[in-house]
Amino acid sequence: DRTVILHARCGKSKQFYLMRYRRAERKKPYEAVGAYQAPLFDQESIGGSRDMISLDLLNSHSPCPYCSAAGPSAICQCGGMFCAPPIDRATTMTCPWCKGTETFSPAYGAIANRGAG
Repeated sequence: DRTVILHARCGKSKQFYLMRYRRAERKKPYEAVGAYQAPLFDQESIGGSRDMISLDLLNSHSPCPYCSAAGPSAICQCGGMFCAPPIDRATTMTCPWCKGTETFSPAYGAIANRGAG
């Protein structure tokens, strides 16, 4: 439980990438290690745990490896995570996973929570 790997897509290029987080101690938040370009793969064909993680445990973020967006990631209602520009007010964005449009709002921490959309 010291390493977490999340999959995401670039909000601009729609390319797939992986985000790696690590924590030093069990009760500390996870810190971003990096974001890495990766081919899209069948998630069912890989092993490993698919446990849910509270986004409150993620303390930082790495820039998107495709567009270099340094803002927090956004999470769509479909469950897809994607890079997003830094936002300071409600902003409408299109999810690169489901192509749905939602309004996202700034959130506490490193991840932008999905807004009402």
